[in-house]
Amino acid sequence: MSAQLLELRTQNYQLSDDLRKNSAELNAVRQKNAVLERDFVKAQKALNKSKKAQEVEALLSENEMLQGKLHSQEDDFRLQNSTLMTELSKERFDMEQQRQPVAEGNQSAAMETAGANGVSDATGKGEEPTSEGANERLEQKMPQNC
Repeated sequence: MSAQLLELRTQNYQLSDDLRKNSAELNAVRQKNAVLERDFVKAQKALNKSKKAQEVEALLSENEMLQGKLHSQEDDFRLQNSTLMTELSKERFDMEQQRQPVAEGNQSAAMETAGANGVSDATGKGEEPTSEGANERLEQKMPQNC
């Protein structure tokens, strides 16, 4: 019996020794796990910041592209407006050129009529009031900067 008791004590010491080693190893693994978990959380935060930075960069890029399109459309509008104003000015000049002979013809016709009737002040000017009225209405509708 004493041999058995001695053997059991030896086993008990060995098991206690194994328990201490395993406990120490468990504590070391737990500490390592805690460090790894903290590193993992930091990595996740960095990844989220990186994703947000990429999203912000994409939004800034899209904003820059849209601003470029807007400037292009503004330039197109300015060119179109300038072209229209040039055409309007040309049409106005052409209209003035066409109106002069009509006005001169009406004046000479009025003078001939007045001379034939013996009236010194001609009141019937034919189409002149109608064309002048139309011209005045067009000029009022046109912008003042022409």
